[in-house]
Amino acid sequence: MKNAAPNDYGALTIKTSKCDAEQLNYCYDGRSKTMLRKFEGQCAVSNPGLRLDCPSVPPLEFVSGVEAGWDDPATSLGLRTIFQSRSGVLYVGGFKLEVIYDYTGYPSYYTWTGKVYKSVDNGQSWVGVELPNDNYWYGYVRRIIEDSSGALYAAGTRLWKSTDGGNTWSIISQSFADVASAHVYDVLESKDGSLIALVYKFQYPNEVYQSYDGGKTWQLILKPDFKYFSTYTNSYITSSSYNFIEANDGSLIFSTHNGDIYLYSNDALTKILTTGIYSGNLHFLKTRDGTLYFVAVDPKKPDGALVSYQSSDNGRTWTITGELPYSSLLALDAPIEGSDGSVWATVNTDCWQSTIYKSSDKGVSWSPVATAPSLFLNQYNNYRIQGPGIIDIAESGGKIYSVPYGFGAVFVVP
Repeated sequence: MKNAAPNDYGALTIKTSKCDAEQLNYCYDGRSKTMLRKFEGQCAVSNPGLRLDCPSVPPLEFVSGVEAGWDDPATSLGLRTIFQSRSGVLYVGGFKLEVIYDYTGYPSYYTWTGKVYKSVDNGQSWVGVELPNDNYWYGYVRRIIEDSSGALYAAGTRLWKSTDGGNTWSIISQSFADVASAHVYDVLESKDGSLIALVYKFQYPNEVYQSYDGGKTWQLILKPDFKYFSTYTNSYITSSSYNFIEANDGSLIFSTHNGDIYLYSNDALTKILTTGIYSGNLHFLKTRDGTLYFVAVDPKKPDGALVSYQSSDNGRTWTITGELPYSSLLALDAPIEGSDGSVWATVNTDCWQSTIYKSSDKGVSWSPVATAPSLFLNQYNNYRIQGPGIIDIAESGGKIYSVPYGFGAVFVVP
């Protein structure tokens, strides 16, 4: 490679062990001191990581940004969830980060505002709504659901409700979740029509509240004590839960931060399963026939292999159905059921970082179908780096849409 003099260009072609062919073309301009790097060959598509046996998997296709300036490092967007209502409207929730600079140009203050975006044309255009947060400086949305009456609920630093299709929102969690000390991590509509909210409080890890009047009044129904033995402290520690689901028989099933599964039924809380090493925030899927799924570490393979778990008896017993090839350590968000009965999941991998998988045989076999876009915005350092996590997925119009965390745009499986 020659680059000793200004405007003297050169190219370097190399053969790597990870790819059949990879060419790195370098161009050095002595005057501007700019180095350009271009990838050519199969690896430009699949972007292999640490493994040597990675097949080619296409990246997600860009659909749209949720608002103007979605890629501006000074006003960044962190999307956390995507949801389709029964009427076919797509919703995206998360936060908007605004950076305030001092007179020297150094970031001196940040504000996070909870936002919900709405699309009636399969993600081609979006209308955003800023959520009320009682003038608190930090807000975000973690989950959006729809109840049987068509009302929408957004859970995060508050629990918000909309009765007009997401055009306006009101806070309904004032009685049990002060935003300075509690977050509403998850919410669901029970089979009896009530609302159940999973709350994380700093002074006590979890509380569960129930409302029979659409969120006007709430009752505390459970303070779950999720304990696990810590080898670091040589003692039992109370863990927390970020996700739960209701089985067909009305039982509540919780996943804990350290990867345990608990069942709450007939006023009793029972540990059902330990999924091995730390598994992160395990998310549940209940399919239309009542079967329950989640993805976690296989306890027999503590090196990080991910497998799908299935329960057909309302969460009382779980069976490992199949392994997700090339996966590693962490399932990123809830599996979903496709309109054709397929099951989809997002996980981290050794090959392509964040990846969407599909199973057409109830979790017995899984195939990677798309990977995260190769570049995303680093909201603090003002440059793009590799590796966004696909934080959530949803189906709309027969296609699987996704939102990568830290990237204010929506993508679709090609």
